[in-house]
Amino acid sequence: MNKLETRVELLFDIAKSPCIPEHLRQRLLSNLSFKLDSLGVLRVVVQESRSQWKNKQLAIERLALLLKSALKVHKKRISTKPTKTAREDRLRMKKVRGETKRLRKVVIE
Repeated sequence: MNKLETRVELLFDIAKSPCIPEHLRQRLLSNLSFKLDSLGVLRVVVQESRSQWKNKQLAIERLALLLKSALKVHKKRISTKPTKTAREDRLRMKKVRGETKRLRKVVIE
């Protein structure tokens, strides 16, 4: 049992933070909505280490990682078509599989 109070709770108010531009704030609020409370405050809790200083460092790192990942813009996927060779290979392999199955059948005469 840990008798020391080394738990760290870091609160970051995304909704009212003056250091975040408005367009980034909206992205953060939408991407981190599942981690925010009703007032738009992000809470990071760390109690892994027995050292409060170490827990503070971990909390700051986790906050930075959360913000960085929430602000990352993902590239939109461009749908592609299979190449002509890929289509031909698929049809050829289907014929080979079909022929293999046909040869397995027992012919009763």
